[in-house]
Amino acid sequence: MRKTAGKLIVTCLAPRTSLSPVDYLYSLYDALVSIHVPNDKARAVVDAMERDMGLLSSRMLVQLGSMLVVGFGVMIAALKFLLS
Repeated sequence: MRKTAGKLIVTCLAPRTSLSPVDYLYSLYDALVSIHVPNDKARAVVDAMERDMGLLSSRMLVQLGSMLVVGFGVMIAALKFLLS
């Protein structure tokens, strides 16, 4: 954002589509520090986010695996039904 002659000009940048989670965490840290959050508090927030993201990805992997197993079982049952 810039202020020019009493008018507020908001510049919009196109979001990058290939940001890794680490890039988001660095951006979060930079944003927190820029609004005067102490470094240790900003670091604690980023660490907590990283830990939560790790737990979420593990949980999503287990759910995806179980959905694949159930889907494969339903497909086999449908094939048995159709071929009998």
